[in-house]
Amino acid sequence: MIRKRKRPQQPTQPEPCLFSDEEMAAMLPGAQEVPAQRTEEVKDDIPTPQAEAPSPVLEEEKEKKEEKEEKEEKPLTYEEERMVHDMISAMQLFDTEYNASKVRLIAMESATLAQGGIHMGQKYELPAIPGRRFDGSQFTAIYYVSFARSFPSMIDRINLPLSFIYERAVKEYEAM
Repeated sequence: MIRKRKRPQQPTQPEPCLFSDEEMAAMLPGAQEVPAQRTEEVKDDIPTPQAEAPSPVLEEEKEKKEEKEEKEEKPLTYEEERMVHDMISAMQLFDTEYNASKVRLIAMESATLAQGGIHMGQKYELPAIPGRRFDGSQFTAIYYVSFARSFPSMIDRINLPLSFIYERAVKEYEAM
């Protein structure tokens, strides 16, 4: 009689998730809010140094400089122009063919596909958009636009630095 050895179970590590448990609970209809757990604060006997308060004149100059930089329209590179065009195409697609719940589904499917990274030379297929294949730029635009429309408060979570391109695309789309 042959006995099989039992392998010791390896502890599993949780997979990285785009949303926290609290955010997922808030997204589900009928879900109750999960109370946050409190941890006790650890107090050190070592005093922390206090930073000097910046002068109001320097802060005002810094704010003026930032406002000036925001107002100046910098020219876009070819890839940025293409991304603006692809985002406008995504907006047209969502406005003509899909309702808000379908756009939310597209955002979630895109987020799942993008977890491994987005490669511009690769072709992508989304089950929510059957019969179509997208290159990396088109997929990125669909991902960003669908996420911005479905979950605007969490757009910074997808770690794509495309906010200024999206804003420009929205302006051009609304001007059409």
